[in-house]
Amino acid sequence: MKKKISLLAAVTLAMIVSVTSLAMSPSSALADDGATAGLGNAVVLLVGSPKALVYGAAKQIDSNAAVVPFIENSRTMMPLSFVANALGFDVSWADATKTATLEKDSLTLQFVLGSKIMKQNGKNVTMDAASISKNGRTLVPISYVAKAMGLNVTYDRGLIILDKERTYNVKTDAALINEGIAALSGLPAVGSAANLKDILAKLSITNNGVYKGEKMTMSENQTAMEMAPAADAARGADDYSQTNVQVAGVDEADVVKTDGQYIYHLNFNIPAINIVKAYPADSMKTVSTISYSNEANGFYPSQMYIDGNLLIVIGYTWVPADPVETMTEPKASDGATAPAVSSKMIADYRYYGTSVAKVIVYDIANKEKPVVTREFSVEGSTVDSRKIGDTLYLVVNQYLDTYNITDLIEILPTYYDSASGKVKKTIDCVTMQYFPEAQDNSLLMICGINLKNSLADAQIASILGSGQQIYMSESSLYVTKYNYAYNIGIMRTSIDIAPGSNQLSDATSIFRFTLSDGYAVYNATGVVEGSVLNQYSMDEYEGYFRIATTKGGWGENLRNQLYVLDSSMNITGSIKEMAPGERVYSARFMGDRAFMVTYRTVDPLFAIDLSNPSSPTVLGELKIPGYSTYLHPYDENHLIGFGMDTDQVTSTDSKGNVVDVRTVNVGLKLAMFDISDMMNPKELSSVSFGNQSTYSELLYNPKAMVFSKEKGFFAFPVTSYQYTDYSGKTHESFSGAYVFDIGLNGISERGTISQLNASDYDQYGSYDYNKAIQRILYIGDTFYTLSGYGIQANEITSLSYKNSVAYTLQAE
Repeated sequence: MKKKISLLAAVTLAMIVSVTSLAMSPSSALADDGATAGLGNAVVLLVGSPKALVYGAAKQIDSNAAVVPFIENSRTMMPLSFVANALGFDVSWADATKTATLEKDSLTLQFVLGSKIMKQNGKNVTMDAASISKNGRTLVPISYVAKAMGLNVTYDRGLIILDKERTYNVKTDAALINEGIAALSGLPAVGSAANLKDILAKLSITNNGVYKGEKMTMSENQTAMEMAPAADAARGADDYSQTNVQVAGVDEADVVKTDGQYIYHLNFNIPAINIVKAYPADSMKTVSTISYSNEANGFYPSQMYIDGNLLIVIGYTWVPADPVETMTEPKASDGATAPAVSSKMIADYRYYGTSVAKVIVYDIANKEKPVVTREFSVEGSTVDSRKIGDTLYLVVNQYLDTYNITDLIEILPTYYDSASGKVKKTIDCVTMQYFPEAQDNSLLMICGINLKNSLADAQIASILGSGQQIYMSESSLYVTKYNYAYNIGIMRTSIDIAPGSNQLSDATSIFRFTLSDGYAVYNATGVVEGSVLNQYSMDEYEGYFRIATTKGGWGENLRNQLYVLDSSMNITGSIKEMAPGERVYSARFMGDRAFMVTYRTVDPLFAIDLSNPSSPTVLGELKIPGYSTYLHPYDENHLIGFGMDTDQVTSTDSKGNVVDVRTVNVGLKLAMFDISDMMNPKELSSVSFGNQSTYSELLYNPKAMVFSKEKGFFAFPVTSYQYTDYSGKTHESFSGAYVFDIGLNGISERGTISQLNASDYDQYGSYDYNKAIQRILYIGDTFYTLSGYGIQANEITSLSYKNSVAYTLQAE
């Protein structure tokens, strides 16, 4: 039996179609009757947007706002039932045969769920992907359907234009495309340097500053570990650790990487990258060193990625102010024939130079001779980066200094991409976007770089604003910015702050972007109260974004909350007023559950049910001494917590009266939590070690740890400093790594590893900090510890010494 489906009720069918395989032809001439002018004759969608333009009119795609064009397996996908109805097709669904049928005039298209066959007027057409069902919707590839319908498809910056008469040229039709993006995203394009000047002038007034001629004066209220896939036995071990990342499929940069045979270590001492053949350990040796100490202007690497035979290094360089050449006319006393005098003037806005974020890509097929294959740089400071498949995403902020500038084109950031030739370019005002109520005079740039194609231009999305932290899934990017709410017009309606209010109610803006083949497409802005701790306080799950925050500044005013937002960044549910007087110290989202640790004097672990996005609920709470700054899943029902152990110290006067009770850190703590019963989370086991001076980078950087459930260990670097406590006991210095056996039966110390001998410490406990362990990883049956001095190999079970290599600690 077939059922007719109307335009807005077509929720039983949403065929999602891929457009990336379609060729984009140049813009054709307008039809004689002018009917193709503008976008009035097209159906227009934007990746991630629940709205569409149908012949110039804005329409909601579906009653379910989660039905949006999206990216899947590097393809742009869109709901075809909406488009089919908009084009006048009747859409029906046969439950018995799982067949979708589209009919109009003499054209009939049929799709069977799970089949690659599309029937066009009874003829079989084999598609390159089968029809699938996702969230109750049927998905099919668009290229075949568009061709069958006689549609021309234009794709630019996430905008999809379906037009029967013409295609659009991304350069000559940029104004039209910008209009479409602005209409569906709510974020207009700057369009020109003149417009940018006007926008920044208004922004200057908004912020109580002056655009030209005076210095601006502001008002006074102004971090999931994945296992690497099996390696070829001829190349290296098939079991080795990888960087501890938050989201599977989304790689994160670090200072060390391994492929199971070689270790790549970013050594800040020179600075340099050491490539060491580490496996097998008994023949470990340095095969090459990439030194940056002698580079012009200096390049300071900060993080890196490994992708097969590619090494990707990210860092920054400081570029001195660009001198501007001017000609001085000769004085009369110099004689009529005296030549004009050339001099160099420094542009006022770049008097002190500028910071440049830089990416260098190396071909390391020959590990002894890495070869640069690509360079990319852009003025600004790196916020963070991620890598998905072959694409590197680099998020950069650049402050736009408007002081004493007559031509604002001068302050636009420049960028360099070796894929585009050896010429600097300027960020384009035509495609730049801005918030109608501007946030600040900075520019946020999201740069997508194709790592496997050194000739493909980088995609740069630019928006007036700035960001501080990011969370990225395989399809979306979320950029957060902490603001005082009274100064952000876009936030007032969301959190009910009256315009002009002096209330310093803190809030965080969240900008959502959909990722599209290296380009970041802006979708929506959300606002929540409070500030976010780090990336682990954010998560995306089944179309919803979740975020944990703390508001209130300090002391008794502190409050904690968790928000759930939909794809349009509207708040659908929240929990507020958790743990008054405390703040969030760690968070971990696990599917439809969340776990939060707050702290003031004890460590409450909150177990939160997120299965109903509109009604998140705290189900259980565990209070124990200390606090966890990092939570790591052990399995579905158990959670590892790492942080500080604490104790209460009571002070009395000479008469024995209590005058003060305070909580102090007494060492590090590793714990195993049972979360199988959300109503009653339990601490299964824990171990405390060290003293008040004991510290680990893992307290704030999850990449510092290595964990293997199969091998049963949890390891991380540790440093303790020599000191004498209040009882007169002297605690000695230690620098190395701790290794713990961990499992459901308990936690126990396996031992420690250090690159220091007893003779390396002086009488005060001082030592050569080059030998402080930065990271620990494993390949096969060997632990490798890395320091500025070199790499040391230890047997994984007994921790006995196996081998080491020392770096050259000076420039080569």
